[in-house]
Amino acid sequence: MQLNLTSVEAKIRRAQTHLDAYRRELMLWRDKKPYRVAKERNADFTRYYIVLHVAESPDFEYWSLIIGDCIHNLRAALDHLIYAIAVHESGQNPPPKEDRLAFPLVDNRADFGDASRRIGTLSD
Repeated sequence: MQLNLTSVEAKIRRAQTHLDAYRRELMLWRDKKPYRVAKERNADFTRYYIVLHVAESPDFEYWSLIIGDCIHNLRAALDHLIYAIAVHESGQNPPPKEDRLAFPLVDNRADFGDASRRIGTLSD
């Protein structure tokens, strides 16, 4: 069976859509020039500062939701990739043990042993 990356590519395109939306939101906020930069110092001239004064805060909650959706779609693309490889290698759709397949994400090498069971049915 041929390796089918259609769903992987779809998830990556969706992540790109979210990233583009975030960039548009950022540009809209920036183009309003809702901030100013000022040089300041203390009274005895021993400390100098560059201070950013923000007149209109960005909508961080909304922005974080957009970025979160982008990251979620990229993470899902990795799971779709593992599934596509399993289908390709087994020649079956759904592949064996499909409910256990997932791209392993770990913080350190020691934890990979346990996480590798998510791809245990795949070849090296």
